[in-house]
Amino acid sequence: SLTKDQKKLYGSNPKKDSWNPMDVYIVKKRDEGGIKQEITESCCMNRVGEDVEAAAIMEMQSLNQYLAYYANTHKLVGISLKETDFGEPKITENNLKDSFDHIHHSCGMIYKALNMNMTVLGSKTKMVKGQLVDKGMDFETNSLTYEATFNIGNYKKSYKYESKISSVENHATEPRDRVKGAGGGYTNAKARNGAVPAPKMAKIVKEYSGQEINANIPLKGNFSDQDKRAMVKLLESIKKGGTTTAVQKPFDFNIHLDKRSGKYFSRLSAKEYVDKLVELDNDFQNKTDKFPKALRSKFRAARYILMFQKAEKESENRLSNLIAELYFASSKINMSKDDLSGPFIKIQ
Repeated sequence: SLTKDQKKLYGSNPKKDSWNPMDVYIVKKRDEGGIKQEITESCCMNRVGEDVEAAAIMEMQSLNQYLAYYANTHKLVGISLKETDFGEPKITENNLKDSFDHIHHSCGMIYKALNMNMTVLGSKTKMVKGQLVDKGMDFETNSLTYEATFNIGNYKKSYKYESKISSVENHATEPRDRVKGAGGGYTNAKARNGAVPAPKMAKIVKEYSGQEINANIPLKGNFSDQDKRAMVKLLESIKKGGTTTAVQKPFDFNIHLDKRSGKYFSRLSAKEYVDKLVELDNDFQNKTDKFPKALRSKFRAARYILMFQKAEKESENRLSNLIAELYFASSKINMSKDDLSGPFIKIQ
């Protein structure tokens, strides 16, 4: 029932989980029709304003407040079901108060450094149904990962972060809890927290890196000379920051197309690397093809690394905030009154 401008608050291609990850509702049959009608009228019929972002925000805040009220009075309870790991399932209330700005997180740190492979392969193969299939030119890997921890009061939260290709303009940014396993050590939770909504991720990147998430990354056409210079500067910046806690592994810029033909370049400078990547990209008219999409994703992920490096250089508290904010955003937990995730009870 949401309108186009309401949905736009959650990205260019929003899904229900972009707003609220609830899977089932608990409600008395006699109350169901009246609640549905009241909610629909509050957010979608008696509108504050048409095609105005501020109005859409107010309407979604109103919807979330209705649902939180019903959950707190036990009339309509939305449940998010997650696969349970070792031990008894836990029940957590989320967004049933105005916001989570009363949560004081601290001591955020990255204990397994950001890792991203920059090497391009001319022929990437994959085993499909017992046969080796040539998947064409691609980066050796396309994800950015790290592992981090932060405190909420006396409770320590640990998670693994992975950011991977979703579309030409967005990543799928999906943290996963690190939980105690049956053997006593920590392991990755079976269920992911969910993805950080694209508009929220764009705001986080702008706040911590000082740059727009897709600045100088053409989503349809070719890279201009100005775009290339900006990407060289970005890669040189994160390579210089390679000795920090956030990124300990040095970046090697390699393009391994075909050793026999001489198209085999190792340890390039950032400028040489970007020039050759753009040459390859120019051969693709459709930028949604695999390699152009992966290239744009790689440059965007480099900007993610930059935001961590800048946060870390600024202060421990700044890095701690970033680590916590990404976790809460993926879990659809509102940290402030500006966040627009709906209320839900998580069972995991």
